[in-house]
Amino acid sequence: MIALTIASAAAYAADPDDGTSGAALSLELGAGIGWAGSSDNGLRLYDDYARIPELHDREAGVAVHLGFGYGLTENVALGVDLRAWSRRADDDLAAARLDLIETVVAVTWHPWRTGPFARLGYGLGAARLDYLERGSWHDMYDTGACYLLAIGHDLRLGRTLTLAPQLAHAAFATRDLEVWVSSTCLTLALCIQPGRSP
Repeated sequence: MIALTIASAAAYAADPDDGTSGAALSLELGAGIGWAGSSDNGLRLYDDYARIPELHDREAGVAVHLGFGYGLTENVALGVDLRAWSRRADDDLAAARLDLIETVVAVTWHPWRTGPFARLGYGLGAARLDYLERGSWHDMYDTGACYLLAIGHDLRLGRTLTLAPQLAHAAFATRDLEVWVSSTCLTLALCIQPGRSP
């Protein structure tokens, strides 16, 4: 399953000599790969390498994100961020799929208006494990408070387009299952700022 993410987009400030403001709406869409795991390593039980469990403390999966935000100043943006990761594992007798989704309110900071940026968010995380047992599918689902840390770099493609590779880490503790879950994702995002003057 491909995970969808609504990520807070960075505040892409205008060049100092173009006379435009850094405060603007922005939209972000990206995809990449991530590594995730849980404190009980539940997904690993269904992996092809279950006979050698030490190989897979963290599993590789697919990450995708779609986001929007608003630049409050030339250096700071506020947005809503929903990040997700998904992985399916199979062995000869069983199968399972783990989905992680984190929804946070995030602040993005550009220390030099453009170029590198950092993002910090806090919100809600959800974990769902679907597994096949004795011929029937079962699922476990839980949520918990989540934090997000991310760094990236803007590569300007034009007045309204930016390409932004970024590395993000999110983690949360589920309430009922009492499982600590974390994911680290490397994605490449395209950011559109429709409000920017041509």
